[in-house]
Amino acid sequence: MTPIEKTLESFISKTEKSKIAVVIPMFGYWKESYQLDELTLKATLSRIYSHIHQIYLLFLVDEDSNRTPMRVASMMAGKYKGGNCAIIPVKKGSGYGEYLRIGIQKAIATNSQYIVVANPWIQISTNGIDILVDRINRNDAYIVSGFDCKGKIDPGAFDRQIYNLPDEFRGIDINLFGMKKTTAEIISFDEGFKTHYFIGRDAWQTVFTKGFESIITQRVPIFSFDVDWTEFESAVQFKQDENYFISKWKYGDESIQYP
Repeated sequence: MTPIEKTLESFISKTEKSKIAVVIPMFGYWKESYQLDELTLKATLSRIYSHIHQIYLLFLVDEDSNRTPMRVASMMAGKYKGGNCAIIPVKKGSGYGEYLRIGIQKAIATNSQYIVVANPWIQISTNGIDILVDRINRNDAYIVSGFDCKGKIDPGAFDRQIYNLPDEFRGIDINLFGMKKTTAEIISFDEGFKTHYFIGRDAWQTVFTKGFESIITQRVPIFSFDVDWTEFESAVQFKQDENYFISKWKYGDESIQYP
């Protein structure tokens, strides 16, 4: 057996029985919204799989079941019947941050070795979940995010997109990120933030101040679909989050504007 074969065998023996809890916040999947539907969800779910690990899905949904579109509900029900899946209700009127916080708390309770958040409005690259976990296992970054190709390539070219020399950047992209359970247990998402942008910004700052690194890697390309966040988050909420961020961290960025 060659050294490479021994290394691969060792890696597989250590990880093949591990479990990944994938948090899917179904925020915005409501009958009154025109944006997100079963086709969008299908595109995301089609790439949430693993050849090495066991996948456990956690759907976070509005507690009012009548609010969820029928075809979307049927897709989640199908996953639930297939096993290794939970559907978790969230109080009506909750913001994106509450979906995220409850999802991660429930994921920790599954005793999965890894926790991944995958927002259901993205396309993930082939084998993206396995590559993400492999990158987490290098132990030089506590949180690893996918790299959003939107605006950088033509959507039709996404599945052919390969970064031969993948770059990495400091930051967190809340569209797709993963971490070990031990990281999730010590990193909390501040309940004071209501908008998705500042939730991600605060998370990165929190990790950084603890002396940990968070990266966005081109090893895991993603493509985010168009979502008009003004339907879900108001300008008032954005401004409140901006003021809270500045008061908490003592700096801001005037270039960041409400969508």
